[in-house]
Amino acid sequence: MKKYERICIYSLLGIFLVVSLFLDLPITQGLYAPTNLFGQIGEMSAEIPAYLILIFACALIFRFHPHFKNKVADVFLTIGIGMVTLFVSYYGGSHFLKLLNRVTCRVGENAFPAYFKLIYGMAFLGLGAPWTWLVSKNSAKEAFVFGLFVLALYASLLVTMQGLKMLWLRPRYRTLVALFGEEAAGSYWKPVWSINGWWSFSSYSPEVLGEATVNNAMASLGISKWGKEEFYSFPSGHTMNFIGAMSICMVSSFAPKLKGKEIYVRIGFYVLGVCVALSRIVRGAHNLSDVTFGFLLGTLGFDMISTYFLPFLEKVTNKKATI
Repeated sequence: MKKYERICIYSLLGIFLVVSLFLDLPITQGLYAPTNLFGQIGEMSAEIPAYLILIFACALIFRFHPHFKNKVADVFLTIGIGMVTLFVSYYGGSHFLKLLNRVTCRVGENAFPAYFKLIYGMAFLGLGAPWTWLVSKNSAKEAFVFGLFVLALYASLLVTMQGLKMLWLRPRYRTLVALFGEEAAGSYWKPVWSINGWWSFSSYSPEVLGEATVNNAMASLGISKWGKEEFYSFPSGHTMNFIGAMSICMVSSFAPKLKGKEIYVRIGFYVLGVCVALSRIVRGAHNLSDVTFGFLLGTLGFDMISTYFLPFLEKVTNKKATI
């Protein structure tokens, strides 16, 4: 990232975080429209770029990884990388199906069949992996480093995000509306500085609120099973994962025509990232503080990994490729 880019992005995010301390709930209540098409499209599609880039990165590693002299070890490594690629594809398809059921409020027998996970997973694989064959073998090292860079970025983002979600356990606004009604939801809403912790989950359980109340609320949200996910409001995973996908700009290391144009790719992701963030508030999945922090995590993760870890990867891979 360029110096002026850091100043602009981090300053704006800081301003939005301060604003969220005072206007979080009013903004959420004002924008809440769960059946709005903009919010529904954002929920289903915002994380697709992240899955496609991860699949592309895994496929690059599969094709260009250094080879062991020991043939048996090399075969196991290749199979392992291939399995990771297939797993990411399947997980992406499974997650997309879950969101599709949620948006269309299909639960139980009305839900789309489970084999759709495989269909969507294969579709993701077909959209993400074939691009590797456009990469020249002369750029094998750069492509391999890019693949490792993307995996390192999303691994760090995932660990950080899940840790914060489990610690904060902040209820989503739409969940409070489903449980208590829109008029009363504000009374149960939690500010961002309120770290609820895993122990607070029991206060929303079927045993406390009544099984019928909880089941009806979950059905109205398109969720078949009561779980902690509806209390993972902070931070926004959709926003973070989408911003993390701007890592695609780093393909310029093995795509010379894109050299010098990385900043335009990132600007595009920043602008579309704002749209993703708005869509999450509209759906009642997140508040301004949630999406702003998710935006910050995605940007900071990309900034740190590309500035400090990427040079290390490049240095390591400059050594002899055959182990």
